[in-house]
Amino acid sequence: MSDESQLQITRREEQSSLVKSSRRSTLIARGRNDILVLALKNSLENYRAERWRLAEQGDANAECSVGRMYEEGDGVPTDYTEAVRWYRKAAEQGFGPAQQGIGRLYRDGRGVPQDFSEALRWYLKAAANSPYGNEAKVELGLSYYNGIGVAQNDGEAVKWFREAIPSFGGIAELYLGYAYAHGRGAPQDFAEAVRWWREAVSGEHSWTNGAPACYTLGDAYYKGLGLPQDCVLAYMWFAIAAVYRSGEEKVEAAKMRDEAARMLTLEQLAEGQRLAREWDAERYGQDLDFKAGQ
Repeated sequence: MSDESQLQITRREEQSSLVKSSRRSTLIARGRNDILVLALKNSLENYRAERWRLAEQGDANAECSVGRMYEEGDGVPTDYTEAVRWYRKAAEQGFGPAQQGIGRLYRDGRGVPQDFSEALRWYLKAAANSPYGNEAKVELGLSYYNGIGVAQNDGEAVKWFREAIPSFGGIAELYLGYAYAHGRGAPQDFAEAVRWWREAVSGEHSWTNGAPACYTLGDAYYKGLGLPQDCVLAYMWFAIAAVYRSGEEKVEAAKMRDEAARMLTLEQLAEGQRLAREWDAERYGQDLDFKAGQ
């Protein structure tokens, strides 16, 4: 056998060995992944079982957890009537998150007849249970701001939004911005409105992706409200909102993003896209595309 033939055989053997080794590594990785998934599943099932055990013994925290399971269909079929029943057990013990849960279900008419006044009553109970009541404080602010279940009262709305900020700030900061922008419960001050909207998207207590506030900031830059008009920054915030909003709001954000893009040079457009990518990467570690027309 020639040296060249022997070399070809050796190469085939090496390639075969590499393929087999790669397959073994893949199977090992899959096996480890399956073990991890199974461990997580067992851990979650054990957690749920423990929650049920404690709930049946009258533990308010666990009763609230069971209510949430029924509300969200987490490990059990969604059943709002059962959610209300379990939330009520915990709420009657003064447990704030359960009181918020009942208020939310009365607000949405799930498991109980829709009743905004009853929702407000439970939110007031929850708001008194700091530190658990900050979501309820936001709901109280929205109720007073929009006159739902109670007479509209802008001053009360602003008071509740401010109280909610320490741990549920994003949406409260968004509405504080609206209050200053429209002079509702606070002096009309667009610069102060913009300050609160910036907090809503990037402050210490901002929530999720702050998409509504992103859109509002885009609008402020586009129109020059409370700050100099800047279509590059308008594009940036509209582009972010177009990625993270949904439904008709997503369509509207994309429309305004493209409107802002038409006001820019190619260099300015690239700058707006870069700013959006950098903001998103810093906040979420993602590498998304924020181009116009998508």
